[in-house]
Amino acid sequence: MTEIFFQLIQVALGRRTALERTLTAAEWNELYQMVKKQVLVGIGFVGMQRLPSEQWPDRSLVLKWNKAAQKLEDKNNDLNKRCEALCRRFQQDDFWVCVLKGQSNLPYYPEQLRAMRNPGDIDLWVRDGKGLDVRSVIEYCDAIRPGQEVHYRPTYLNSPFRNRVLHRWFEEQAKEQVNNIQSIGKNQFPVPTLEFNVVYQLLHIYRHLFLEGIGLRQLIDYHFVLQAYEQSSLSASKRAELWQLICRLGMKKFAGAVMWALQKVCHTDEKYLLCPARQKGGEFLLSEIMVAGNFGHYDTRFGAKAPEGTLKHSVQKQLHNMLFLTSYPEEVFFEPCYRFFHWAWRTFRLWRYGIGYAGT
Repeated sequence: MTEIFFQLIQVALGRRTALERTLTAAEWNELYQMVKKQVLVGIGFVGMQRLPSEQWPDRSLVLKWNKAAQKLEDKNNDLNKRCEALCRRFQQDDFWVCVLKGQSNLPYYPEQLRAMRNPGDIDLWVRDGKGLDVRSVIEYCDAIRPGQEVHYRPTYLNSPFRNRVLHRWFEEQAKEQVNNIQSIGKNQFPVPTLEFNVVYQLLHIYRHLFLEGIGLRQLIDYHFVLQAYEQSSLSASKRAELWQLICRLGMKKFAGAVMWALQKVCHTDEKYLLCPARQKGGEFLLSEIMVAGNFGHYDTRFGAKAPEGTLKHSVQKQLHNMLFLTSYPEEVFFEPCYRFFHWAWRTFRLWRYGIGYAGT
């Protein structure tokens, strides 16, 4: 059924017109569960609607699917309003702010798919507009809602050497991102530029592969980012610069794996790919996505998930990361060191003394 699932996604994305065969009622129910597992109810519903009528499931499943999909437009509109309100609040208090991934991806989607993207959480990149360190951001957020996290940097890498390169680039890019105000539906708020997203969203997929697992929703987001990137007016020199950065961050091999997975799942046109597809790494990446589901919620290989901060959770995380040792040894090697530092940084509030930077 996995191949049929990918075909349904490709129909939704306009990359094919029908499934290779008509499914039974049992197969359609199995396919619907796969769609839910990957948080693609809306995208799957569009795909189903675009099929020839003789390939549709029975009426009861159509009605069930339609009911679930119709809620998405309201959820997206509500989240857009919340994004605008949150950004305005931070801006009024002299903070720089930008909405990362999630709702900021909607402009890349075709209009008929935009309202059908399953929304998630709101991720904000917040900086102190007065030029102070992260302490002011943390204290401000704690005053609003203790324990709440925002991103002081959009993401990170376990390797301290790669992380230094990444954070230097974030510093260079910050002002342009917070000033890039776009209309999303009926609302307006700052979102990353296309060039930023080409690097950042690849990093986001990479980080979540190690952290929790990644879902097909993020892969489809990147499919549309790359389409917009190829169709943009960016110069060849700027494109070369962004690719060199991806290589300096140690993600050349991973990028090739993502390109293969995009071709397999979305049937992404070769002209949109950042680099040649890498089948071996891509097959491994896609198998992890299909086993774990959205953000690893369905991954039972290492037992029931333990709460954050417990010894069992740390052991589970290390066992999970060992799956990637031969593919991405540098990130696996530095992960325990980074995790210990992050724990100490948060537990002893080392940010109060200007010591280091960890996590979000």
